[in-house]
Amino acid sequence: MLTRHEPRFLLGLLGMTCAVVPFVLAGVTRRWRTAVAVVIGAAATMSVAVTVTAPVADLLAQPVERVAFYEDTWATDPVVQGLPERQGLLIDDRCATRAVALLYPLLGPGQRRHAAYLACGATTQEVVARLAALDMRTVYAAGQVADMAAFDTRYPGSLFELVHSSTVGKGASAVERRVYELRPGS
Repeated sequence: MLTRHEPRFLLGLLGMTCAVVPFVLAGVTRRWRTAVAVVIGAAATMSVAVTVTAPVADLLAQPVERVAFYEDTWATDPVVQGLPERQGLLIDDRCATRAVALLYPLLGPGQRRHAAYLACGATTQEVVARLAALDMRTVYAAGQVADMAAFDTRYPGSLFELVHSSTVGKGASAVERRVYELRPGS
């Protein structure tokens, strides 16, 4: 139990220690009893203060604005969140496991944006056909930086304009987010 690195696993020991506080006070000589009681009271007060303020401090550190919150928490691109809700969005996340969690902030503040997912491994022609079928022009592509070659192939410059690109994270877990617009006449 003491080999864990998180302090919450020490709560059991602390609780058992609190059960013996009256016996500790009884074992202390009468002239030291008041001083020991003050120290125990101060420790209890400090414990309550830390327990109450730690979660509040975490909540206060989170961004309050919707766009900043979703960028910080879910790594959703603020440019995509800022698009008008009437503009539909085709999402290409290379079949990521976080697909459902990613969808909510992309629907916009009023949750009215029409959004659809692209099938895994779709070709350029399938992307263009899906956009036409859904009457959309915008694609939001997000994936690992190492997978960006697949996006370059899927969204050639002759058919798609790269409107925005940004990277979040570092190293192997870095994610690149891109916004493509289907060129007129494509």
